[in-house]
Amino acid sequence: MPLADFAPDDPTQFPGWEDAIAAVVRVSCRGGTTGGGVLIGEGDRMLTAAHVFLNEDGSHRARNPDCVAIHTGGDVVTLNTVGLKAGPFRVPPELGSHLSVPITRADWAIVQLSRVPLSARPLPVATADDLILEEGRPILNVTGGTASYRTEGFLAQTCRYRGVPPTTSILDAAGEIVGRAAEPRDTLDIARYDCDSGSGASGSPMIGWSEGRPMIWGILTDSLRGRDRCPDIGRTFCYTAGPLTPAMDIVP
Repeated sequence: MPLADFAPDDPTQFPGWEDAIAAVVRVSCRGGTTGGGVLIGEGDRMLTAAHVFLNEDGSHRARNPDCVAIHTGGDVVTLNTVGLKAGPFRVPPELGSHLSVPITRADWAIVQLSRVPLSARPLPVATADDLILEEGRPILNVTGGTASYRTEGFLAQTCRYRGVPPTTSILDAAGEIVGRAAEPRDTLDIARYDCDSGSGASGSPMIGWSEGRPMIWGILTDSLRGRDRCPDIGRTFCYTAGPLTPAMDIVP
């Protein structure tokens, strides 16, 4: 729902949710909603998905010099996309848009802002010890308006994690989610969750709670579309989100 109308159904599950919302920005390039992001560090850096700014071969998108970050409070800040730090984001041609776990966990970027947005409250990035995923556990997703919702500004949703960790979820060649029980040598790379969204939501954060405070659990990188492909959710969009740990451990 539009951010102005949003409040958690059970605020006790989301203590300090206002702080979480104050960490979110919308990426706008050439006047359109291009992606989402979340402020980290001192608030002058944004964590987002690499594919918001990079092509599938890792080159910069032509629109990048015309991108700004729009804070949930309304402040607009320019971005330095030239010096962004990104994971080794390369999509092999044979995968197309169906991202494997190794690619998904590398689909992150850190972008420098020209200044800290007014009223910004950056969030810490969860470590492996902070990351607590339980099936059905609610998380918070805040992103920019999309054509799917036909609304302007920001949307906020409470979503549910789909899976019993530790699990590994990937997209197969048919674009279907495949999950299996994790083995001892595995690490949790990406998570599946049930938020509806649409074009322009990439890079928006999965915000979870650890010890009563909000933390960044991951960012949206890829999705499945179509009710026939999301039968257990019954929605038009059902998303995977990544990267989670251990990719987050290398974010400064």
